[in-house]
Amino acid sequence: MSSRHDDVLTTLFILVFSVVFEYNPCSDYRFKSKMKKNYFSIGDLSKMTQCHIETIRYYGKIGLLDESERTNGNQRRYVEKDYKRLLFILHARDLGFSIDAIRQLLDLSNDPNRACGEADSIADRQLFETRERIKRLKLLEKELLKMTSQCKTGHKIHECKVIESLADCGFCQIKHQGFQ
Repeated sequence: MSSRHDDVLTTLFILVFSVVFEYNPCSDYRFKSKMKKNYFSIGDLSKMTQCHIETIRYYGKIGLLDESERTNGNQRRYVEKDYKRLLFILHARDLGFSIDAIRQLLDLSNDPNRACGEADSIADRQLFETRERIKRLKLLEKELLKMTSQCKTGHKIHECKVIESLADCGFCQIKHQGFQ
């Protein structure tokens, strides 16, 4: 195996270890020195973060990731700060933050002495939106339970309550897009 392949495997091991044991690899001096000495290709960054290459490119295109350096062969080169920024973005996306909210949070993080009121406000808005989605999902769950509980095996499709309910929103207790 090549040295580069070993480096990627080592990095992946550190990342898996960090998830399993809630260990922050960025605080480890060996990981930091490895990150500072090396540049990473987009493929390496993708493997390290479990983020698709096209998604990394998209984040760069829309300005969430800073423009990366390029080699003479025009290959992108990423460093530790790019890795950390991508982890920030991915974590925020996992929590449901929109691209605009992430952009605002990243802008706020660039000024460490700024009061955190704006960041709190963005997080509070996300919490509210998440709770609203949960309410809607619970209503949808009730609708699906109602729909499936009326279904009896042995019926023909023209008697199927699932098909009937989907065809006529009048059976529903909640409003759906396009139906009033």
